[in-house]
Amino acid sequence: MWWPFPGDSDESATSTLPTTACPAWQVTQGKRYVGGFIGSEDALSEWIEPKVEDWTFAIERLANAAVRYPQTAYTGLTRSLQCEWQYICRVVEGAERYLEPLEKAIREEFLPALLGVDKAEIDDDLRNLIAHSVKNGGLAIPNPVEAAPLLYKSSVEASSV
Repeated sequence: MWWPFPGDSDESATSTLPTTACPAWQVTQGKRYVGGFIGSEDALSEWIEPKVEDWTFAIERLANAAVRYPQTAYTGLTRSLQCEWQYICRVVEGAERYLEPLEKAIREEFLPALLGVDKAEIDDDLRNLIAHSVKNGGLAIPNPVEAAPLLYKSSVEASSV
């Protein structure tokens, strides 16, 4: 037989419940859950914006490395960093609203450093080409803002019965 102990589970309640309803409950506006987030829009914003800032900072550091070590920087982006934000996009609906700084860093810093060109040369056509898979002649660096709704939709469809 299983007996619940404090800390075994997270109990969430809406802000309409009084905090005195049950002293053991912790009233919260949002909480990280299975790598994603459940809660209010404000709490989601507080949770996801620092992540986007960290990813943007990491892209800037990879751009610095890409000047001398382009393959290593490319691999770091596509095999590690990109997977982190794509997971968030799969489990958090509407994540694209927060990813614009990420796309800006990719377009204006990482890609010019990787390709050895000026950032003005990365136009929409080239950016779309780079977003294609390697098999289709691209670099498999999708625009996170455009990819997020598709990632979420595919995750929902894959998990539906």
